[in-house]
Amino acid sequence: MIYDTVTIQRLRALPVFSVASHLGMTLYGTGQTCRRCLCPLHDDHHPSLHLNAPRNIFKCFSCGKGGDVISLVMQVRSLSFPDACEWLVKEFCVSVTPSEGSGKRCAVSVYPQQSTCGEPVEPTCGEPACPEPAESAGWVESTCGEPVESTCGEPACPEPAERVESTLNVQLVTKSMSVKSEFCKSVVSCGYLTEQQLQHAVQRYRLGMSRDGGVVFWQIDERQQVRTGKVMYYLPDCHRIKTRNPTWVHTLLKNSLPKGFTLHRCLFGQHLLMSDGRGERSDGRSMNREQVICIVESEKTAVICSEHFPDCIWMASGGLGEVQPDKFHPLRGRNVVMFPDTDPDGIAFRRWSEAADLVMHQLFWEDSPPIRVSPLLEQHATAEQKQRKIDLIDFLFEGHTDSS
Repeated sequence: MIYDTVTIQRLRALPVFSVASHLGMTLYGTGQTCRRCLCPLHDDHHPSLHLNAPRNIFKCFSCGKGGDVISLVMQVRSLSFPDACEWLVKEFCVSVTPSEGSGKRCAVSVYPQQSTCGEPVEPTCGEPACPEPAESAGWVESTCGEPVESTCGEPACPEPAERVESTLNVQLVTKSMSVKSEFCKSVVSCGYLTEQQLQHAVQRYRLGMSRDGGVVFWQIDERQQVRTGKVMYYLPDCHRIKTRNPTWVHTLLKNSLPKGFTLHRCLFGQHLLMSDGRGERSDGRSMNREQVICIVESEKTAVICSEHFPDCIWMASGGLGEVQPDKFHPLRGRNVVMFPDTDPDGIAFRRWSEAADLVMHQLFWEDSPPIRVSPLLEQHATAEQKQRKIDLIDFLFEGHTDSS
């Protein structure tokens, strides 16, 4: 059976996590955006197949296979394109739009194509008016570095809406910028930064303030696109109010988001990678690709460290669970050092080390310096500090004498 374009789009929109589970694949991890599993397409002993929920695609970083949910069913079940569509329709009870003779239909077969540089790219559409394959939404590039163009004889199909409409208005950032949030006040009153340093930090990270006094840590990517913002609340002692969970700007604006908005988070401070063409970073400092990129867990630590160690570019993951491989694409080719928090059992250090290994394994990191995970806190924090699970800022400002 040949399904019309509308039905094909419905099938491609089925959640990749659910499709993989229905195929009998065991998913590892608890992240909302990325999961891993053993690749059923080869003899896999380490979970090398990566599922990306925001882009709704899969990619095996061992055998190289990837695609959208229809391609996943085709390859796992060894089905043709129409049979894979029929399997999804029955398995997920998808409503089928009656096709008309004049309606646009998607091709029933998928053929390997060639990029303009001669390198193989798979799959692409075999007929006109076929939706663009999911690989083009994020992971697959031609091996020569040249852009892959349409090879089906027709103009390239438009990219999915989320590639265009998944960022917030930059004016939100500009209007929100303030040094009057409780966080900014406490950073100065507690002696972490001077007034002048705070002014620099607010401009550098474009820190905002919500109507109720929370600080807004904007997530802006290297193209200066605003992905979202995290609203957090702090006490006068510069510690977070544990009874108030962070709020996300895209959640607060859910009724006014652009049509087709899909959340793609990035590292806090990622916009500092952007050069203005004159050799300067977006914060006005000189651009140097040899600068070390330091990644910490909390945005607070990144902001404070940026003033005390200005030779480095400081970014924050926003939490251990947010260290996802797809966020590290812009950092390839750079010197990256991670500074995990500490704890009595060394759990955080091990997890950050595992995350670093996963990034290097899945992003073909061979052409980049290895990601280093600093053992600073593991080796020098006191037993009492580890019990309190301190971070880098606590360690630097408290002083340290390991009496154990």
